[in-house]
Amino acid sequence: MIRQLLFCAALLASIQAARASDSWSETFRDWQATCFPHGGCETSTGDRGASASGDTLRLIVERTSAEAPGWFVAVEFHQKPTRADRAITLSVPAELEAVLAGGQGFRAYRGPERFYVTDPQTLNHLLPALLAGDEVGIGYFDVTNEARSYTLSLSGITASVLWIEEQMKMVGAPRRSVMPVGLPAAGPPPVDPVREAGIPEAVRAYHDRTSDCEIYDDDRLEELGSVIEPLDKTSILYVLPCTAHAYNVTYRLYLRQIGEIGGIRTLHFAEYTAETNWTGTDLLYNVTVEGQRLAAFYKGRGTGDCGVWGQWTWQGYSYRLDRYAAQPECNGARPQNWPVVFPPQ
Repeated sequence: MIRQLLFCAALLASIQAARASDSWSETFRDWQATCFPHGGCETSTGDRGASASGDTLRLIVERTSAEAPGWFVAVEFHQKPTRADRAITLSVPAELEAVLAGGQGFRAYRGPERFYVTDPQTLNHLLPALLAGDEVGIGYFDVTNEARSYTLSLSGITASVLWIEEQMKMVGAPRRSVMPVGLPAAGPPPVDPVREAGIPEAVRAYHDRTSDCEIYDDDRLEELGSVIEPLDKTSILYVLPCTAHAYNVTYRLYLRQIGEIGGIRTLHFAEYTAETNWTGTDLLYNVTVEGQRLAAFYKGRGTGDCGVWGQWTWQGYSYRLDRYAAQPECNGARPQNWPVVFPPQ
């Protein structure tokens, strides 16, 4: 008997010690509830269900403690982050339709990818709607201005909330969603979210529709060096390889506007040869981009001692040609010493 009591005491002590250092979880259909060593608990689901890897976003219902004024509700964006200045829509059929204005209806706490609902009118109805519904729709514009929408299952949310209440010994307490309080402010994202989002579907479709390029394979695009460069708050440059030759790669350049009135357009540039003088082109050779500076270098042969070399600077609506040098004869001259055809010398 004494041995059994000692064994039970040791087992209980080990469980308590584990809980003191580790989180513990339970899965309820499409939701997973987790409690943490610091005392807070949350339940969440993603676009692939409970605790699945590869989720684009997660819907989170969080309780920091039994003494907290209520539950916090957040949307956490992973692969395709939201733009904080555009609205997020939440829809629970027959229960709730809400538009959360950017900068007012939701704000980032804890981390740059987790946005908490802060709109008082929505919070008054949000948690009861989630607990009563079958699914929730979430729509938003990502950092590249792509419209995205997801439908998440609400199957299991009620059981997971009850499980958290049991862990916190607050079963029967009023269930209401409230403004987040006591949460740390979100810091800047660890990586540039625009570059991390990759080439948007709309840019790829525009490229396919408007060009005769030969290169579409993602591995080949990466190998040849596609470029994503935010130029300012509302403009993103996309540089996509078009054709590849022995020592020259041609690129097509697209400007994506991500303001309220967005759009995509192909950029055109001045091109000079001794035979044709000045003409225009939608292809540049061997492009390099450094912030708002752009350069292109056509090699007449592999050693790079002849060809053309252009340099441009972004001006907020288009690129300004700064310098254009051309060397028709392959005589060993380095590009820095080529004759300058613009600006006129």
